[in-house]
Amino acid sequence: MNTRAECLNCSTPLTEAQEGYWNMQAREPCNPILNTGLYLDLRGPLDGQALTQAIARTISETPTLSLRFLETDDGPRQAPGAPLMLGFADLSVQPDAEGQALALMRRDSQRPLRLAEEPAAALTFFALSPERHLLYMRIHHLAIDCYGMLLVANQIAAHYAALVTDAPVPAPLHPLSHASDADAAYRNSARRAEDRRWWHSQLAGLRKAVGRAVSGHDYLRERRELPPELAETLVTFAQTHGLGWPDVLRALTGAYLARHNGGEMLIGLPYPARIGEEMATLPCTVANVLPHHLQLDEQAPLPNWLAGQSARMAQGRSHGRYRSELLRRELGLTGTARLYSAIVKVQPFEKPPSFPGLKCQLHILGTGAVDELVLTFRGEPPTGMIFDLDANPALYSPEELQEHGGSIEAFLSAALQADRLARVQAGAAPS
Repeated sequence: MNTRAECLNCSTPLTEAQEGYWNMQAREPCNPILNTGLYLDLRGPLDGQALTQAIARTISETPTLSLRFLETDDGPRQAPGAPLMLGFADLSVQPDAEGQALALMRRDSQRPLRLAEEPAAALTFFALSPERHLLYMRIHHLAIDCYGMLLVANQIAAHYAALVTDAPVPAPLHPLSHASDADAAYRNSARRAEDRRWWHSQLAGLRKAVGRAVSGHDYLRERRELPPELAETLVTFAQTHGLGWPDVLRALTGAYLARHNGGEMLIGLPYPARIGEEMATLPCTVANVLPHHLQLDEQAPLPNWLAGQSARMAQGRSHGRYRSELLRRELGLTGTARLYSAIVKVQPFEKPPSFPGLKCQLHILGTGAVDELVLTFRGEPPTGMIFDLDANPALYSPEELQEHGGSIEAFLSAALQADRLARVQAGAAPS
């Protein structure tokens, strides 16, 4: 029996979340934009043997990393492949070792994958010097989302800690079958029909995003560190008014965007869609992007307006398993027409894993398609936050993106000191 036949015999259907990415990739097979990735910058006396062993243990318990994706007579399916092999590159005697490593990562992430023939993931260990190493992870979005990628990175760190200290061996990550079972149960549930009705009632008659462009093969990025004083003010403001700081940040960033869109717009808000402990510890792709209708009331007391936005976000999350890809199709948004404009991500879980005896920095690379703007706040205020602006290069220049970054930061600072949006003059759109 040939390898492909063997794969078919053990294959399973895609989940609804995966179907959306499959269709996106099928429209442009040579577009690598769905290659997601990260790298860990490890500084200090690393035990290379222990790290290699930690990675091997994590790979063995994470079949997601070795998945293949096949087109069959019964539609697209996924199947386990041969175990993933760790790549290694010793650049310690090379000039500009870090630059070479980053160039190799970029080259790999920009390579379209042969999804039926090679694993969905790649892991490469770069040695830059005796006390500087980079661990690179690239995974196709069909196999895993950003939350799942961090689960894998944290599992490697936990296994490493168990090998070099007396820390306990981490519990295995949950098997992939849980994702398929949960997906099948939801597809056949009354809750799914209820979620569909709710979203259609919420979106009826609303102006959808203008289809100006589709995601290219690459994106521009403007990265900033959020000033600590701004992060502290954000937390204090949220606590004072009984709100969650992530929703305050989402709403104010949306307010900046809506102010330059006639005071109203649909933005996209990612939702992990991980219900229960099993899904919370399962590396797979399940995250959804929820449309959120935002309409400014410049004269309303700002805490009241934000509380209303937060309540509506919570409502959306309660119906958040219904796929936005389905909504787009059901609402007749064809071609380049989109359900929402910019995406606003607040990702408190994107924190560096803990490796005993090492300083670890987390660098998130590609996270998926960038149709227009993706604004991402990573980390938590007490430990520092990174603000990334990713943009479609067909729509923005690097200079415009840089100006937007400064304008958004100024708008947030001014809004957190104001009693209503009408008093916020900062954050004018770049000309």
